[in-house]
Amino acid sequence: LPARGLVPLLIPVLEALHHAHQLGIVHRDIKPDNILIEDESRRPLLLDFGIAKCLTGAAHQTQAGFIVGTPLYMSPEQALGRDPVDARSDVYAFGVMMFQLVTGTPPYDGQTSQEIVGRHLNDPVPVPAARHPRVPAWLSAIISRCLSKAPADRFGSAHELAEALRAGLATAGPDERPRTPMPDARSPSISVHHASASARELLLPTSAITVNSRASRAISSDF
Repeated sequence: LPARGLVPLLIPVLEALHHAHQLGIVHRDIKPDNILIEDESRRPLLLDFGIAKCLTGAAHQTQAGFIVGTPLYMSPEQALGRDPVDARSDVYAFGVMMFQLVTGTPPYDGQTSQEIVGRHLNDPVPVPAARHPRVPAWLSAIISRCLSKAPADRFGSAHELAEALRAGLATAGPDERPRTPMPDARSPSISVHHASASARELLLPTSAITVNSRASRAISSDF
């Protein structure tokens, strides 16, 4: 997908994810299947907090060595079962998803879950622009930073990643810019219905972390 189509869809999702992180909730399963486009409003919706993790409270601590998530999108620290994972693990998964959306293939693949996880842990970070020549250099650099093996080398938050995407798009050429204005998700109000590690509904009027029956198409199929 061209940058002008991808970035306006993903920035509201990042801001919604940032609000979840501010509540102490890490999603742990960011992937295209968990982002839907609502038919009527065309809002991107972040779904499925079923394996989300609260960062506070002993009752919500994951057992050491217990691994949850989808191997194709799993951060190295999540794959190793390290505790605690934080917002930067979701930033890594978001980078994997962006890599797949702009190149058509995931950064790491394999025949088994173990092989895929091994590549996340050991293979060099691939460059999206090398995989697909039409990926802009600024977007390729952002995605590669998300995929850094060490959490400290990634963007520190989903909001910081969203700001980098905004800044990159502002300097992009005409063919890379969105045809319609980007939604403003900087300060959405938030209503928490289930503030727990398995929270499934965080309702944001503009960013929309929500489960909505009218959202019938996944980003992966729209692209």
